[in-house]
Amino acid sequence: MLGDRIMASFKTALAGIEHVVEIRGKGCMIGIELNKPCKSLFSAAMAAGLIINVTADTVIRLLPPFIMTDDQADQVVAILSTAYQRLYTGLTSYGD
Repeated sequence: MLGDRIMASFKTALAGIEHVVEIRGKGCMIGIELNKPCKSLFSAAMAAGLIINVTADTVIRLLPPFIMTDDQADQVVAILSTAYQRLYTGLTSYGD
């Protein structure tokens, strides 16, 4: 399933990264909880072409369409992981 693929990819991409508390979801509704406010991540993701929602000040909520391809799902993970890493860890690209 698409949601499982995206969650597994985020768990891999953000494994061991500071401030990530939990990655959870049901189907394609995915939440990434941080232990710090993440409103600034909204602007960074939007600048990279990805619309996200921040709830409860510390949870990134994703609601991707059901008709995404695997490549598009991988792109969502890459964009958000890169934006997160740039803001919170100082890394400059996905996979650094």
